Amino acid sequence: MGPPFSKLIVSSFTILLVVAYNVSVSSCNATTTSLTPRVHVRVVNDLGDGLDLTIHCKSKDNDLGKQIVSFQEHYDFEFHMNVFGTTQFFCGMAWTGSFQWFDIYIQRRDEKICGEECVWSIRKTGPCVLNYNTLEDKCFEWNS
Repeated sequence: MGPPFSKLIVSSFTILLVVAYNVSVSSCNATTTSLTPRVHVRVVNDLGDGLDLTIHCKSKDNDLGKQIVSFQEHYDFEFHMNVFGTTQFFCGMAWTGSFQWFDIYIQRRDEKICGEECVWSIRKTGPCVLNYNTLEDKCFEWNS
């Protein structure tokens, strides 16, 4: 195990570090570079006139903070999918007299439904996402 083997180990380790860095990057920072596609999530308040939506979204690595979204307004965030297919964001959502939560982005589910542009309509009955294949809403129940 002479110098050629040592160079191979150093080269492999360097490549591994670069890949690990890119995999670990899944922030909402627009200047971030990654090997995976950037996903844009838009959450629209369709609860009804006069009802503000308080929304707090998180992933395992990122807390996006609490936002207040007026009726028919929207909240947007972006991130890079991870290479393992496990990117997930969940949101707690509250309005007068109600608190619900939902997994607003699950990579294995949503890359087939909405691709890299996921537009969610938040309704009292549950969240609905625009299916980019059929151009129809796909609605879900709230998480229990």
